[in-house]
Amino acid sequence: SSAGFATSKSECKPCPSRKSSLHLGASECVRITQNQILGMFFDVMGGESWDEGERRGWKTLPNECDWAGVSCDDNGELNTLAFQIRHT
Repeated sequence: SSAGFATSKSECKPCPSRKSSLHLGASECVRITQNQILGMFFDVMGGESWDEGERRGWKTLPNECDWAGVSCDDNGELNTLAFQIRHT
């Protein structure tokens, strides 16, 4: 992975497998869940301004597989995101 973390010596070290740093200059690597990633997606994409039906469950229901537009497989792993295309 190209994600890494800064050490006290101002070096950048790679994060272990399945972990990442959340921001440039982070001092540790963490495991980021798909719930957290989808929550970040919601924030970056202006989810608070989505129509009520499109934001149903986002960041309010604990299981992201129950959020509007999110589809997961039998193991609870994300397999699709579905959103209506809007022309403005």
